[in-house]
Amino acid sequence: MREEKEVKQELAEIRRYVNDTSHKVARLEEDMKWVKKLLYLILCAVVLSQGINVVKGAVVHQSKVIEDVQMCPYNTSEYVRGVFDCSNMAKMLYDFLTERGHHCVVVYVENFTYGIKHNFLFVDGYAVEPTTKDFAWWYYQGWYGIDKLIYVKPKWLYGKEWEYPRRW
Repeated sequence: MREEKEVKQELAEIRRYVNDTSHKVARLEEDMKWVKKLLYLILCAVVLSQGINVVKGAVVHQSKVIEDVQMCPYNTSEYVRGVFDCSNMAKMLYDFLTERGHHCVVVYVENFTYGIKHNFLFVDGYAVEPTTKDFAWWYYQGWYGIDKLIYVKPKWLYGKEWEYPRRW
């Protein structure tokens, strides 16, 4: 009899512990939500106190990126496959924009279904299409799947496929 009573007592303790623990976990999750909200409000207060309009700042930065892209001294009508194509234009944009302080990465992509092989750039985080000197809308709208993506290292940007006429 005594053993049964001890077992029941231990089960009751385990149930209390589990209930206490689940309440503590729920309370901790609730507290974390409030901490996240508080941190977000603090961030907003800091940003506003500095007079920064985040949305406007992003739009201004996008405009500056495209403005500098379009200043690059080549015309998109100069495109000639295998002579002055996406790789040459991408390298020219890369050199031109890095000299102006932008952070650029040339990207090589392939789509096996359509046989697409293409180069474009990420400029300060924005995908830029060198053959149109605009944002890479095809990338943002997911016009085709990317089966292979390689971030081209600057030391790889040499050779005939990357040459272009130096104009600035």
